[in-house]
Amino acid sequence: MKLQALGRYRLNGEILGKGNFARVELATHSVLNAKVAIKIIDVDKVKEDYVRRNLGREVKVLSRLLHPNIVRLYETIMSGHLYCLVMEYAPGGDLSSLVKAQREGRFPEGRARPFCRQLVSALTYMHGRGIIHRDLKMENIMLNASKDTLKIVDFGLSNCWSPESPLKSHCGSPEYAAPELFVVGRTYGPEIDVWSLGVVFYVLLVGRLPFLSSKQEGLSRQERRDRLIAHINQGLGGAHRSDMKHLGSECRRLLAKVLEPLPARRLTLRHVAVHPWVTHKGLSPLTGYQHPRVGNREHTAAIHQMSDILSIKPQLIEERVLKQMYDDIAGMYNILTNRIDMPQTVPLPEEARIRPLELRTPSKRPLTSSVESSSPLRTDKTVRPAVTPSTKPASAARRALRPRDERKTVWTDAPWDTPRRHNLTDDQKVRTDDRTGAQRADKSLQLVSGAEDEFSSLYDDFTDDSSAPAPLGAAAGKVHAALAA
Repeated sequence: MKLQALGRYRLNGEILGKGNFARVELATHSVLNAKVAIKIIDVDKVKEDYVRRNLGREVKVLSRLLHPNIVRLYETIMSGHLYCLVMEYAPGGDLSSLVKAQREGRFPEGRARPFCRQLVSALTYMHGRGIIHRDLKMENIMLNASKDTLKIVDFGLSNCWSPESPLKSHCGSPEYAAPELFVVGRTYGPEIDVWSLGVVFYVLLVGRLPFLSSKQEGLSRQERRDRLIAHINQGLGGAHRSDMKHLGSECRRLLAKVLEPLPARRLTLRHVAVHPWVTHKGLSPLTGYQHPRVGNREHTAAIHQMSDILSIKPQLIEERVLKQMYDDIAGMYNILTNRIDMPQTVPLPEEARIRPLELRTPSKRPLTSSVESSSPLRTDKTVRPAVTPSTKPASAARRALRPRDERKTVWTDAPWDTPRRHNLTDDQKVRTDDRTGAQRADKSLQLVSGAEDEFSSLYDDFTDDSSAPAPLGAAAGKVHAALAA
């Protein structure tokens, strides 16, 4: 029997997506005349106990996320054997269809960069709240009507994570899955989303998936899976470099470092956020996102509008909204106050930088800051001192900017002969448990993020993967020589 309505919503008969025991349909709010997407889960079709126990996880996750590039949850409905999630509707289709519609089947770098920045911002916001998506792929990234704003959807496999409680369940699409997901008993964290992000980047810029299952006839399903895993474990090779030859060097370098099979050597999301390609060489730095609060005037207007329509006391509506009940009344309020067109950024806290500002060599480029922080973002604005252009040589000008008692840059001690981990010092590295090999954060230290500066860019230049191999100690010596010049 075909559904005609659910709660205050009229179903339009258009199916936006379909799965084994759930489907997403387009609907319209009967009072506000606003289009929404309703995920309808048939509980009777869910046979696995694990899935039944975690049906409420998606609501728990979405209720903690308010970001312009993450789909918004409005309301939940339980009707008989149907469990429904009413969410924001993205009418622009999925990102995969948009890429296929391009003339060359891919995006040029200039057009792909804004989409990549939006994804980095959304994932950073998500990871900062201890949530991992675990199924990031082209089909789970939707677009708004003007097709310039992304919306990450389908949080059915998402879960909460902390360094003390890494995840163990292996899930997601194999073509987008990180290599460590195929290792039995291996725990993991946000780094698997970074790999999936790299695959999405690759598809946007190249037009095809970097790793595909073999299409050779006569192979069993397990044999196809084994070949795919072997291909993924090798990372980007010669065929990929040929596919990327139309891309700039910074873009190719970013893809190679994000699609790194070894998690310890893979770029972290913090460093993706400050990469020269993402920030357009520092001209467009990413900053932390904080969802704008609903103003008192808008809040009052929405409350009184709903009170007039429903003939309910404003105090009752206020109570439902404050408790975040996600019922029909709160759902109307969420629709009325969903302001996706007013993103607000705030400066990153000082403790989220890789080194204190006074201990760093002033950069020639504009300061860039990561968008991820383990501590809450502050709302106060940091005022940076204006720098007057100087006719002195660059090295003399830099020395003049330093405090008088701090003429010499103090670098934190770091063993140069150890494998590079994206220019992090010992105190900033993710510690590894010797027994399990799982990454964990040192409880006595705060994992902080880094800003791109002269030191890191010089170090990357001297240790470029495309150049002849050289000892890391030699590269470090060249950096110190260049900075001392």
